[in-house]
Amino acid sequence: MSNEIENAKQYINRLREINKDADKRTVYECIDRPIRKLIYHMNRIGIKTRFSCCGFPYDGEEEPKTHDKATYVQFYAPDKDKYDMFMKFVQDAQSSGFEISHFAGPIWIARCKNPIPDEYSKSDGIREAIHDYENQVRYIKIFEETLSRYPTSNRVFKIEDGNKQCKQFMEEWQVQPKKDAEFTVIDDLPKRVAGNG
Repeated sequence: MSNEIENAKQYINRLREINKDADKRTVYECIDRPIRKLIYHMNRIGIKTRFSCCGFPYDGEEEPKTHDKATYVQFYAPDKDKYDMFMKFVQDAQSSGFEISHFAGPIWIARCKNPIPDEYSKSDGIREAIHDYENQVRYIKIFEETLSRYPTSNRVFKIEDGNKQCKQFMEEWQVQPKKDAEFTVIDDLPKRVAGNG
């Protein structure tokens, strides 16, 4: 029983840390750094993201997140007028090491293909192995660079925290949403919109 109590305490402490200063930070600042540019490019080309995780721990994490070896991005299906771009996006995702599948309703998910063979084993007793993240970083970078060559959909766009919508519909939702991050794209270089530093 004491293990369960200790786990509950750790959970509450992690939740407090995630929610600390939620109204002062933008969602972009809280996206895992290894996947941040990918999320930027998805939103820049008109694919609105919802939730994401790089899938592995890294030094200097902005929030005490849990990672379970699954690099993923949840996103909303784009409008029908972007069908051709979306089909190209799906093909490029697959070529970059991601799988695209329907999640629920208008939500889709991009997941890194399993980069580590099941028979891969570690003998040091640490759950994460130093090499576990390598293919994920490679797939993220390939996909990010591919999307960086897509034309910009909107010169001004924002990235919203998926927790915002969840909190609106479910009072008990525990993660407080961060502020939207707004961008202006000039010559395909990101510039933050004034007032959203």
